Amino acid sequence: MQCTKCKRMVHLIYWETTMKIELYSKENCKYCEMSARALEQAGFEFTTKKLDVDFDREFVVNNFPTARTFPIVVINGEMLGGFQELSLMLERIK
Repeated sequence: MQCTKCKRMVHLIYWETTMKIELYSKENCKYCEMSARALEQAGFEFTTKKLDVDFDREFVVNNFPTARTFPIVVINGEMLGGFQELSLMLERIK
């Protein structure tokens, strides 16, 4: 019998020690807030960067040319996507 709680802990330990998560967000963004909350609830450490404070639109265009909405979730330097992709990833590691 497999311990679901143990499996989740192993996933979290592995992912937390191997992942650098950056959340590119903007003010008054419901999905940015939901993404931050989801990462916190899952126990991940991450860095939040705010539009017009930590980066500008030119940075987004140059670094994430396929991004069309916020947030932009980046893991180990690779764009995962937005809130929907983050939710799917977090669901898979439960």
